[in-house]
Amino acid sequence: MLGTVLAEVTALSQTGSWVKVKACKNCHHGFIDTSRNPSATFGSTQCKSQAGMRAYRSRQRDITDS
Repeated sequence: MLGTVLAEVTALSQTGSWVKVKACKNCHHGFIDTSRNPSATFGSTQCKSQAGMRAYRSRQRDITDS
């Protein structure tokens, strides 16, 4: 497995695609950003949904606490 990872890292660095390797903002797992503009911050739609729900609940708590 380590050999496979090293081979992928080498390939990514040679092609200049290294900037597309990112860590998910929610779970911190690594992923390759395949979007047109390399702006993805979440590795999956599930992580994005969880982060959105956390933000929503936080806003709702702030409203009810006021």
